[in-house]
Amino acid sequence: MKLARFLFKPRWQSKDVATRRGAVAELNDAELVAALPTIARNDADAGVRLAALRRLNHYEAWRERSTADPDSSVRDTARAAYVAMLTGSSAGLPPLERRIAELDTLSGEEIERVATQGSDPALRSAALERATRPSLLADVAANDADPKLRLVALSRISDIDALARVAERTRKTDKVVSRLARDRAEAARIAAGDAGAIEQRARQLCERIDALLSRPRSERAGELAAIDEAWTVLAGKAPRQFAERFESTRSFLRSDTEEAAAERGRLRALRTRLDEALATAQPDTGSLEALARDAAEAIAQSRHELPERERVEVLLVQLTQRLAQHAVRTREAAENAVAQAQEAETRREATLEALAAQARFDAAIERAQADKEKQREQHQALRRDLDNLVIELESQLEAGDLAHALQTHARIANLLEGLPALARHDKRLLNAEARLAELKRWQRWSGNERRKQLCEAIEALPGLGLHPDAVATRVREARAEWQQLDALDGDADARGSLGLGRRFQALCSQALKPAQGYFAKRDELRKSNQETIEALVVAAEAEDLAAAAPAALNKQRRTIADALRALDGIDPRARKTIAQRLKDLLARIDAHLDQQAAEVEGAKRRLIAEAERLAASADAAAAARDVRDLQARWKAAGNGRRRTDEAQWKIFRGHCDAIFARLDTARRERDDADAAARAQGEALIDELTQLAESATDGQPAARRELEQRWSALDLRDREVQRRWQQQLDAIDAQRERAQRRRRNAAFDAALVRLGLCEAVELGQRDAEQVRGEWAASDSAGSLDAALQQRFDHVATAAADTSAEALDARRDLLVALEFLGTVETPAEDKARRMDLQIARLSQHMSGGGARSARDEFTALLARWIAFGPLPAADSAIWQGRFRRAAEAVLAQLD
Repeated sequence: MKLARFLFKPRWQSKDVATRRGAVAELNDAELVAALPTIARNDADAGVRLAALRRLNHYEAWRERSTADPDSSVRDTARAAYVAMLTGSSAGLPPLERRIAELDTLSGEEIERVATQGSDPALRSAALERATRPSLLADVAANDADPKLRLVALSRISDIDALARVAERTRKTDKVVSRLARDRAEAARIAAGDAGAIEQRARQLCERIDALLSRPRSERAGELAAIDEAWTVLAGKAPRQFAERFESTRSFLRSDTEEAAAERGRLRALRTRLDEALATAQPDTGSLEALARDAAEAIAQSRHELPERERVEVLLVQLTQRLAQHAVRTREAAENAVAQAQEAETRREATLEALAAQARFDAAIERAQADKEKQREQHQALRRDLDNLVIELESQLEAGDLAHALQTHARIANLLEGLPALARHDKRLLNAEARLAELKRWQRWSGNERRKQLCEAIEALPGLGLHPDAVATRVREARAEWQQLDALDGDADARGSLGLGRRFQALCSQALKPAQGYFAKRDELRKSNQETIEALVVAAEAEDLAAAAPAALNKQRRTIADALRALDGIDPRARKTIAQRLKDLLARIDAHLDQQAAEVEGAKRRLIAEAERLAASADAAAAARDVRDLQARWKAAGNGRRRTDEAQWKIFRGHCDAIFARLDTARRERDDADAAARAQGEALIDELTQLAESATDGQPAARRELEQRWSALDLRDREVQRRWQQQLDAIDAQRERAQRRRRNAAFDAALVRLGLCEAVELGQRDAEQVRGEWAASDSAGSLDAALQQRFDHVATAAADTSAEALDARRDLLVALEFLGTVETPAEDKARRMDLQIARLSQHMSGGGARSARDEFTALLARWIAFGPLPAADSAIWQGRFRRAAEAVLAQLD
């Protein structure tokens, strides 16, 4: 069996990482389960270690691997699981005391997560005591479901604005938190010298002390002491009228208290005399009667409800009873010889007197017993409270909540002072105090361990390469935590860690030393920023805001607001003063803006009145013109408060709309007329378009009729008018083209027949094939004879390629190009120049000028007479001729 295990190792011991990881995650081998802690710490692969951790899912394993694992991904996963288990309530968690101590190892974000998501209220409370983000504390103080945690979060808030926000948010949800937040904010304002808060607090205290005048003297002492303590906080800051009012009422109450003290002294002296008289075996009857009269007079003159008065009343009853008994014995001895009737009468009177005295005595005894019963009930109530506090102390000790246990023990000590000495002994309390002492020792040991960790963390700071601000923050947080540890341990216990304290302070100085240069440069930058802002404040304070325009005031306000938001970049000690100056400037600017807004509001109110008057005017057209002027004046009046501007504009626009609405009827009628005229115009344009397409002989008459109907229309639509004129121009152009075609029909026919001749001459077509086309073509007029002659000889004619013939052809082409204003090729530029000079000379010599039509006819006849084109350059000759001829035809009238 051992050989098989040696040769075939289990999958979780395989060298293959994937096999080993799957086995660790899935197999239920007992040996594997036992080896999971070792695998989670020592396996070479991070995935295998993570699988082992997930399989274990143990608090201690997650916590240890979150810092000790060499792989960052494993550390992050372990850290997340550790924090999740720390905040949860799963089984296997360590004691609460240890979990609270482990909070010191968490980051700020993790502390906040425990504070908001933790399942144990005590753990959440400890996390809140370590949280520093103000917004988190304010959110917990306002919204957390646990009232104790809300109070803990509130105790960590020191910012006045944050306290005010918490008080407002909890005004309807938690009266206790709201009141405490409001009281703390008020105390902070008073400490900061806020005149409004001081005045309000002084008024409240004056009203409270005035209310004491209507309460019994026995109920004043506790309330008066509380009011005196609250008044000392003001320490001369209260306004003069409230200070005089308070001192006046306080002096009266003090004199009343002194009078009660004097009365108490008289009653005590009288009680002593009564005790002595009752203790005398054979007192003097006269002295006893005088003493009884003094006691009765003192009770009648007493104005205060004092315990001494009740004791004197009891002693007076006893004294009266003794006097009565003594009187009875005296009368019995002196009147032995008196008759039986007198003796009986005397005995009856003495008996009645004794009964009265006995009744008074019984009443005094009943009062004394009632007082004793009341005192006994008070002691029983205190005892019940003591038992409850002892139970609470035991539960807190069981949970490891040392902070609350110390508070509860202090409450128990205060409660024990109100109990008699015999009732103070409690075995459960002694056991709880022993456990409390042990827990304090453990707390002191835990605090020293945490101090060592803080020293190690500060010692490692220089090697982390952190930003100087981060270094300073960590040092500050460590010092704050150190102070908290000292506060938890107490002065006597803190003296035991002086060595660690000296080491800690030295390490802090060593960690901050490299950052001193950075802090110096930051101070210089803050000083520069402060000087810039102060210069801005001085310039703004010296500026005449009354003469500034609203736009300039708004711009300056934005500048000052930006400076107020940039106060983080100056010395913190100067922020409050500069911030107040900036706020004062903003208040001044807002006052001027409010004044200007009021002026704008007044101007627009007057414009609204004028618009209302115009709305009632009978002349709608004149009102419309005037209201347009009012609209321009409204725009020129400028802008005021947005809400006021919108409300006023709504009223003003209502009046304007009422004025313009009166013109809508006429405008609609005019629009209807324009629409009808436009429709008639569109119909006439359609008829004119059809007329242009028909091209009949009756077109001119129909056109004149349409033009007459168009003239009768009252049409103002420029687009329709433009289309009408465009259609007329199209008809005119069509007619002009038709006339030109008729005038140039002979030339067109001549060019067609000339083309047929050239096609046959160049061999492009057969003569017999084109004869039908020749016969079907139109007549060329005067050129028919020359064309017919050339067509008759197309089969036998030959091209004249002599130089003289080619020059003649070129001269004719140049003349034709000149007549059609066509560009002449470069090789014939000189010929064209000669032609132009010759024509100019002929014109200057008075030679007769021919029309362009006659000249074109002559040129065309000459070209026909030239005969066939040279075959070599026939395309060039044809191209030049055709281009020039078409240009001339386009220009002929």
